[in-house]
Amino acid sequence: MKKLKQTTLLCIILINLFSMLAFAQAPIIYDVVLSGGSVMDPETKLDAIKNVGIINNRIVQISKLNR
Repeated sequence: MKKLKQTTLLCIILINLFSMLAFAQAPIIYDVVLSGGSVMDPETKLDAIKNVGIINNRIVQISKLNR
């Protein structure tokens, strides 16, 4: 019975490890990054200082400013 519990625990650990590796993402490489730019969007009423990532002339990421 103890051997079964150890095997089950090992299987759970391995499944979690493999799932973390399977969903790990490669870093995104942007063409242009505007760091600390003023971003305004009238539709959502966003008016803030943000970082903007651009790939192929399209905005693909807007993130908070890290200070």
